Amino acid sequence: MVFMARRGVCFQNVSLSCPWCEGVPECASHLFFQCKFIAGFWRRIFMWWEMGWKQVEGFSDFFALCNNVQMAGFRKRLWLIAIAATCWTIWLARNGLKIDNRRVCMENLMFLTKMRALLWIRSIHDEIMLKEDLWWISPLGVGWNQQNPIPLSPVGGPLQLDG
Repeated sequence: MVFMARRGVCFQNVSLSCPWCEGVPECASHLFFQCKFIAGFWRRIFMWWEMGWKQVEGFSDFFALCNNVQMAGFRKRLWLIAIAATCWTIWLARNGLKIDNRRVCMENLMFLTKMRALLWIRSIHDEIMLKEDLWWISPLGVGWNQQNPIPLSPVGGPLQLDG
């Protein structure tokens, strides 16, 4: 808080409750997973990927859920990038609510997540040409054209999310 106070952020009227439901003291597990609004958001993200959302208790359960999906290779890379973009979108929206009192509706959260994930994918895999019109509907159906094939596993082995 000292860091932000030095930058002119005022904390006098900042609530310590969840910015989404305002009924529970804010903590990471509630903010990212247990709040009903955010659980609905995750449900929509998982539906976008044609998967079912399973309620999780915290980050360990969440990382296991995301890492154990029935996907492999490049599709799993896209999935994990989309999951990271979703977490980042939640955090930025939370900060917008807490600091600037800026509310974001569910449709905008979905749009921001899809756009952010697409931009991150493009920045990492510039050789991939996704069919963007399908990206917005279902990332599993996008198809892609690779000019230079990339290895399916990163150097050093598969990606581990839980450290």
